[in-house]
Amino acid sequence: MNILIIEDNKDKFDNLEECIKSWHEQQDIIDELNIVHVEGMRDAYNPIYNTKFDLIIFDIYMPADTTNGEDYNFSNDIIYAKNKSKNKLTEAIVLTALPNSEDKTLFNENGITFVSYSDERRPWESALKEKLERIAQIIKFDFLIFCALTKERNAFHQTHAKLGKHLEIHGLNCQEITINNKKGLCIKPSNMGLVSMAITATRAIEMFKPEFVGMSGICAGKSGSVNMLDVIVCTVAWNYQEGKYQDGKFIQQPHQSWQPDEVITRIEQFIENQEIVKKIKYGFIGNKLLEKSQILPGAIASGSTVIADEAMMLEIKDQYRKMLGLEMEIQALHEAALQATCKPSFLAAKTVIDLGNKDKDDDYHDIGSILSARLICEYISKFHS
Repeated sequence: MNILIIEDNKDKFDNLEECIKSWHEQQDIIDELNIVHVEGMRDAYNPIYNTKFDLIIFDIYMPADTTNGEDYNFSNDIIYAKNKSKNKLTEAIVLTALPNSEDKTLFNENGITFVSYSDERRPWESALKEKLERIAQIIKFDFLIFCALTKERNAFHQTHAKLGKHLEIHGLNCQEITINNKKGLCIKPSNMGLVSMAITATRAIEMFKPEFVGMSGICAGKSGSVNMLDVIVCTVAWNYQEGKYQDGKFIQQPHQSWQPDEVITRIEQFIENQEIVKKIKYGFIGNKLLEKSQILPGAIASGSTVIADEAMMLEIKDQYRKMLGLEMEIQALHEAALQATCKPSFLAAKTVIDLGNKDKDDDYHDIGSILSARLICEYISKFHS
């Protein structure tokens, strides 16, 4: 449980800290308690914008910084900073000895609990404990990884991640996974395809509120643009079946789901790191296909059918000239992440194990699943741990 307290009065902070620690010790909570304390508004901006908290506690009146002893009303500043940061949906409570009806209305309109603070009368304790209990009921994980197939999830046994026990959480097929002390879940939907993945990913993201969501697995590649065992890191995805039939002809109208520009830059630099490439390919010495394979950023089309027809691959390719791959789930993940209230960053990577023609077989499923799983693990290690 990660808590930020903005308070310049030492006695009041000590009371708050004692109340929180006492409550935490009495609970059966696995999460460690971490309290971040700052004494002025200027010192509060950095943690509010850069660290995800479970609870923010503050007073209305405080100094701008520790060098200035004069108190100011920072109501609007705190609300603005919170609403524009990754803590937009974080629980918050105002504990003030100088309540003002206008301030109370302002905070209530922004979903922030407003409570009078007093050393003698301590009704604030029950309000704070109620807030803590509400937070404790929320199940949170640092990251989520989605895999459409069991073999794709099992591939994480061949990464540096630590897989834990299988869990059924509100009907979701989950397995615990830890990467560099960050706790996550690897989730498999009940079926392959866009619909099942969209429902599963949306439910899981809203339920667990992760900072990052990923997807690994296998896909078909576009002949002439990729080779077998190339790993495609998706920068844009779309549903190639979107559109309408008119006069016996299908008219395409795909909606593209893009990674933000800054993330595309991060992806490009990430896959150019040869140390990371070595880690991803480790243990497959002698595999000539893998020696020639590349990690490529690019476009992947998603749809509800398995394609084993060259003519159909060419038709889909015409929707986007630089298409590299074809599979059945990524666009659902992109949209679930882009439209989520918690706004997680996201990344999907899949390995080419066929070229979407009649020569499909299962020869490269296992190695392909391992390569993409390793890439997602390395990405989480570098940017989200």
